[in-house]
Amino acid sequence: MRALCNSVVSLSWRSANGTPTDPDLLCAAHTILAELANDAKKPDREAIYVRMLASVLASMQGRAEKRLLRYHDNFHRGTVGQIENLLPLALLALKILGEYVSITEGGLERGATKVVMDSTGDRVDHYIRSSVKNAFTNIIESGNLRTEDSDGNDLGETGALLQLAKEAEDLALRERECFSPILKRWHSIAAGVATVTFHQCYGAVLKQYLAETGTLKNHTVDVLQRAGNLEKVLVQMVVEASAECDDGGKGIVREMIPYEVDSIILRQLRLWIQEKINKGKECYLRAKESESKSEPYAQSAVELMRNAKDTVDDFFEIPIGITDDLVHDLADGLQQLFREYTTFVASCGARHSYLPTLPPLKRCNSDSKFSKLWKKASPCTVAVEDVQQINGSNEGHHPRPSTSRGTQRLHIRLNTLHYLVSYIHSLDKTLSLSPKIVPVLLTL
Repeated sequence: MRALCNSVVSLSWRSANGTPTDPDLLCAAHTILAELANDAKKPDREAIYVRMLASVLASMQGRAEKRLLRYHDNFHRGTVGQIENLLPLALLALKILGEYVSITEGGLERGATKVVMDSTGDRVDHYIRSSVKNAFTNIIESGNLRTEDSDGNDLGETGALLQLAKEAEDLALRERECFSPILKRWHSIAAGVATVTFHQCYGAVLKQYLAETGTLKNHTVDVLQRAGNLEKVLVQMVVEASAECDDGGKGIVREMIPYEVDSIILRQLRLWIQEKINKGKECYLRAKESESKSEPYAQSAVELMRNAKDTVDDFFEIPIGITDDLVHDLADGLQQLFREYTTFVASCGARHSYLPTLPPLKRCNSDSKFSKLWKKASPCTVAVEDVQQINGSNEGHHPRPSTSRGTQRLHIRLNTLHYLVSYIHSLDKTLSLSPKIVPVLLTL
């Protein structure tokens, strides 16, 4: 027992002061620890050496685990094989420490560390998830993410998210090629665990990006579509990695919360449509106070139709497959907007303001000679006072001249409605015949 302890101490000292990843040194340490694992259970252990051994094992296990928790940084294509020697050493040291604590739990000194024993699979799972998260964080914090497109335009966070998706995919492929074949010896779905972790890391960044972006924009669609492509690649990798599992990989797949790219795009596109419709409403609401009477038609109608045309043009520029349902959503919103506007135009005046009244009889007045003669000679039953009463009832209802304010308003209203009709037909044609509408294939 004492000889084994001295050997472990010597190896630990050499590991601390030499090359800790030297294959021969790691193999020798593992061989001695394997013998020590059997001797540790014997009842005739010397207390001082047991405590010293526990301290040495904790140091060895801590140094090995520190490298394994960041194996993406510490091992590369040329040195990845060293994991085969380092990982068994860390696991065996942890096992011995766990058994030692379980046996001498009542005799631990104050301040001693109690080791929690994990299964081999759980421990390797922890190494994988920790190293993947660290590698992903390093990509973000390195500052090497490109934020410009091929034309040199600065895309800001959008460019960074697009580049991050590519880096995550490349790193996942490197994981599957270099590290997973080795780690699979201790964890059957090592590749699946790493891939799921990449998926979760990028999903967290994507969620934060969408929360800060707000409504749909073209570059937002680019990010979502790239995220969707990344998700397809990662899902396929998980399916392939877990094909030999007893449950077919269902357990690990359930950890992959879908990005739901299509649902997010549709939801944000409908919010975008509503935002454009609300902007159109603001046009005619402002027009109530600032409409000019010298124009042939209302300028609010011009602004309204310009906004509608821009909305339709921007709608078809969004880089997604435009379906008939989305076109109908936009058309319904515009239809409601036009209906409200035409109602507003029709309410700008009362009907009687534009209908001429019957002219009063003004051929003669009560003081004319003809009126006096008629009063003396006419056998008619209608008195002159009655005629005057009729004339008096029409006072204040003078006909409006052709250039009156009311007539001008009538002309503007009619011209405005005609203007709306001509442009609505043009918009309807654009919405109906656009080549960017994706036809829906009916299945029997």
